[in-house]
Amino acid sequence: MPELKYLTSPDTLIVLTFAKAGLGHLRVAFALMGGLPRGTNAVLFSSRDELTVGLHRISSTNPVIREVAEAFQRGILEDVFTTVYTRVLRRRAKDILPQVEAIIGAQKGIKKVIFVSTHFGLAHQISLLKERLPLRSSGSPERRMEARLVVVVTDDSPQHAWYVPQADLVIVPSEVTKRELLRYGKHFEARPRIEVVDYPLSLELGHELKRSKFKYKLKQADPKSRTKVKVSLPVSGAAVGLGFYAQLAVSLHELEPRFGFYITSRDSAYTKPFLDQMRKAEYSKVYSYKYDREVVTNYNKMIQKNTIAYEVTKPSEQTFKALYSPRQRGGVIMLFASPVGRQEYDNLWYLARNGLIPGKEDQEMLWRLSVSGGHITKSLLKKARNWRGVRLLSSPQKSAQFVYWLMQEGVFLEMMKFSGEKRSSGVLALWKLVDSLG
Repeated sequence: MPELKYLTSPDTLIVLTFAKAGLGHLRVAFALMGGLPRGTNAVLFSSRDELTVGLHRISSTNPVIREVAEAFQRGILEDVFTTVYTRVLRRRAKDILPQVEAIIGAQKGIKKVIFVSTHFGLAHQISLLKERLPLRSSGSPERRMEARLVVVVTDDSPQHAWYVPQADLVIVPSEVTKRELLRYGKHFEARPRIEVVDYPLSLELGHELKRSKFKYKLKQADPKSRTKVKVSLPVSGAAVGLGFYAQLAVSLHELEPRFGFYITSRDSAYTKPFLDQMRKAEYSKVYSYKYDREVVTNYNKMIQKNTIAYEVTKPSEQTFKALYSPRQRGGVIMLFASPVGRQEYDNLWYLARNGLIPGKEDQEMLWRLSVSGGHITKSLLKKARNWRGVRLLSSPQKSAQFVYWLMQEGVFLEMMKFSGEKRSSGVLALWKLVDSLG
């Protein structure tokens, strides 16, 4: 644990902010919280912003709206959308002021506040508040406190809304995103410092597995073993792709009864039909919760308790679990459903250019071989030791056949023997960078 003099000072308060638009922002906030030394003054904060939540849900679930939303994520339309959206957010900044004041007022002796935002919505609003409005601490006269804002980009996607001119620091997962945000920010007078740090993953899931548990993972990938194959199915906050998940699970279990599925989800009207269906299946276990925070914390517990080897997921924030190695608790083989939205394509591109998933030609060859019933080539099998995930097809039935074929051909077993570069979570490096602001 690095020494963090500025962050651990008793007169410093860290406010980790996240949006309720999906679970990704909360996962990152929890990962960051887990990297702080004991005794640090830190709290979690989320606004009741129905605009952000509504936009996220409708653009994730409605195909027509999704296409429109994607059109506004590139080119001139992106700049128009970013300008309008951030202007609306800033006008509504005063709405969160009472919440911010209440959080700070509950702490005694606070002189410095560091806001760490894992969503650009709150980041734009806080950037306005920290510059213009005095903040109070309990028992002190009204005065302007020292306030800093750090923005943590939660996809490797250089969407312009992530550029918060008045931020003190913007942290991104790659040089690609940094370069694009710097290019976009040239016409702003205020320019934040932008730094690259490895994605902040849960330190809890980064612990090394005991040898016996790693051997158990290997058996799950061995086509000759009879060990149960444990697959995680985390339901996204927007409850996208549930029909795909259900049919994939049915088809995979029919092909190979070894497959069992572990679903973590929030209880809602959107997830109820899917969860009811999966609860009835003998090959699945459902963990569902009322609140997002419960989903995130219990997901980590489920991964550890069951020694999960695979995960089917959207290529959103869970994409970066590919940075874990198989020998770590969170080091599962990632099976990516079809991307939805620009950020998910960008996340897959991050993995491909870092060699963590097959490149376009190799991926298409794998698909063709699985459909034709061919055998894996020696060159592809050799490359598999550097992969941490693969992309599925759009059809759940074909995806099930693909997954079964990969197992039978020994691809998953090779992936479990990962020989690529081991990357650490960016949590500790991120906090060290934030501490340097002091």
